[in-house]
Amino acid sequence: MATLNLLTCDTASGNTGIGKCVRMLQAAVGGFFIPKGTGISAADAVNLKTFIAGKVHAAVYAERWHPVGNWNTITAQDQEEVTQTFEDGSSYTNRDGYYSAMYRHLNGQCFHQSLRRFEGRQEQYDYLEVDKDGRLVGVAGYNAAGLEMLYGFDLSRIHIPNLTRATQAEAVGYWLTLDLADATEMNDRVMMMDAKDVQGIKFNPLAYAKSQSVKDVFLSNLTPSGAASGVFTIFVAEGCNDVSIGKTYGAALTAANVVAKNKTTGAPITVTSFVVQATDAAPYILTLDTTDPDYPATGYIELTLTGVTSLFTALGNYYEANTITFLRS
Repeated sequence: MATLNLLTCDTASGNTGIGKCVRMLQAAVGGFFIPKGTGISAADAVNLKTFIAGKVHAAVYAERWHPVGNWNTITAQDQEEVTQTFEDGSSYTNRDGYYSAMYRHLNGQCFHQSLRRFEGRQEQYDYLEVDKDGRLVGVAGYNAAGLEMLYGFDLSRIHIPNLTRATQAEAVGYWLTLDLADATEMNDRVMMMDAKDVQGIKFNPLAYAKSQSVKDVFLSNLTPSGAASGVFTIFVAEGCNDVSIGKTYGAALTAANVVAKNKTTGAPITVTSFVVQATDAAPYILTLDTTDPDYPATGYIELTLTGVTSLFTALGNYYEANTITFLRS
C-alpha cells in the first residue's frame, strides 16, 4: 500500500535535528478545486492516475475536481500578524498572519470566464496545490476511519478579479485570488506528496488532469420561431462558442445524445432526429415530435445533451453541455 508524504531517506524526526533529506515548499504552478472535506488516501494513491482521472471527469458534478493553472505570476498578498505591546513591555498577538495570493495566467478568455463561475464558492471547495516539482501540496489529516489523508487547504475566499486590459506595453491580465482560512494548515500540517503512477514513475498531476478534465459545450438555438413546427437549428460549440462540434465530430453526435423536456412538467419529449449540416458552421437540425403528449401547446421547452459518460462514449472526449430554453407559444 502506498504511504502518503513518504520521503526517500532514512531520517524521520520530530525534533529539531535535520536529516539529510529535506523538503522545501516550492512555487505553485496550479492546483485543483476539490469538494470541501475530500482528499486522497494511501489507497487512492496506489493508482493515482486513475484516481485523478475519475475525479476530474466524475459524472456527478458535486464530486468533480476542477484543475486550475498554470500560473505565470504569483503575487503574495499576505498579512503579518497583529501584535499589541503593553506598558510593561509584554506583547499579545491579537491576530495571526493571513495568507493570500494573486495568481496570473495566460489561459485566455474562456478559462477566465470559466473561473468566474467559481467566484465566492469557498464554502464548496478546498484547494489542493501542485508545485513546480509536480508534487501535490495540501493538509495532513485523518478521515472518519482514522486513515491518513491528504486534504486541500481550507479557503476563506475565492475571487476572480476583473481582467486587466492589454496595452502596448502589457499583455492582458487574467487573475485568481485565493485566501487561506487557517494559517496553521500551511505552517503545522502541510503535506507534500509526489505524484507517481502504478509503476512508481513520477508524472505531472496538473498536466494529466487537464487532459482528462471536462470541457464545456454550449448550445445555441438559431431558430427561435421553430417551436411551432418542432424543427430547430442548433449550433453546438466547444469553449466560448469557438469550435464547432459539428465540424469536429459530425454525425457522431446523434439524437441519442439529446435531451428535450417540457420545462413545466419535467417530462421528456421525443427527439425524432438530430442531423449535422454540411455548412461552414456545421449546425445540427433538431426535430422534436410535436405529437408527443409532453410537447407543450404553450410554455417552455428545455434542451441539453446527455451526461459526461454518454458523451465520452459518443465522442471520445469529456464534455458537459449547458441547458437552453425556448418558448412554445
